[in-house]
Amino acid sequence: IFLMEPGSASSRPLPPAPASSPKRHKSRGGWKSWEEDRHARASLLPAGLSSLRELMDWPLTLAADLIDGDDSAKQKLRLMTIMEQGIRAYSDYSGVDCPREALACPTQGLAMHCGVEFKEGAVQWVRSCDCGIVQSEVLEKIASRCPYKCCHFEDILARLPDHAQQWIEAATPSSDMTPADREAAHQDIRAWVRANGRTIFTRDATSWCTVHQRQCPAHPGFCSQEVKAPANQTKMGASSSAQGSGLPSIDGLDYECKDDQEKPEPLNVTVSGLTCVGWSVEGKQESGAHESEIPLICWTEERRIWAQMGIEDVWFAECTPCFPVVDKLAK
Repeated sequence: IFLMEPGSASSRPLPPAPASSPKRHKSRGGWKSWEEDRHARASLLPAGLSSLRELMDWPLTLAADLIDGDDSAKQKLRLMTIMEQGIRAYSDYSGVDCPREALACPTQGLAMHCGVEFKEGAVQWVRSCDCGIVQSEVLEKIASRCPYKCCHFEDILARLPDHAQQWIEAATPSSDMTPADREAAHQDIRAWVRANGRTIFTRDATSWCTVHQRQCPAHPGFCSQEVKAPANQTKMGASSSAQGSGLPSIDGLDYECKDDQEKPEPLNVTVSGLTCVGWSVEGKQESGAHESEIPLICWTEERRIWAQMGIEDVWFAECTPCFPVVDKLAK
């Protein structure tokens, strides 16, 4: 939604390379100094910030880049329409959810630039998901301080129905298998998940929320109806799918899941920083044989189903440059 064009920032000249002996690092092309690498890339990148004033004005800089230009009136109208209907954002492989700030800055700058005040909750991050210990601690703190409902989950697979979790667990290859056999097993899992996507990726799925310490809607705002779950529902043994058992009601934070034809549907945006261990040049390069392939399969198939159903409007994914985008995401 918010993109910076190369060269759109300040065109200040780059500082010269330092006279001292440069530290060196090993690259795929051999040994190269950080300074040489930086200056080689400099002509392709916008200059960075050079003062506290430029840092404080960064939201306005982003806003100007968004709406200044030949089609500024049209761009402004489009952005104002999006902000009027609202943005519902959520993330998987969340890390520490840097995209929250990346979206907050231009939103703030746009309001200042246009002299408007957006409605409260125009942009809402409704959930995060990450299994990292430190990441989860950060994300739980962020969610607990949100002025609106926000959940944190730790496992992408936990939102699947019980039978799907059990099938995938049984089909998961063991670590002592050869890489080729593990990759073949992952391909079998992908085929099964794709064939059953319509039944295992549901609007009404739930997952254990570490913020509210109970099963919460895994897709806040997407669920097809508002239903109640038993008050004594616990983490262990609780179904990941709300079909038949109902969605939970959180004390003081009831989720409004009923379809409302009077309200415009917000723009649904998801952002993910995919696990890079299997593809990074620093790792063992296990590629499709790495254990992270299974949650990636579920994540990509969920995106496909949500797009087919017209639920999700846009998604962003980030990973190492070695990640095979065409094979894993485009096909």
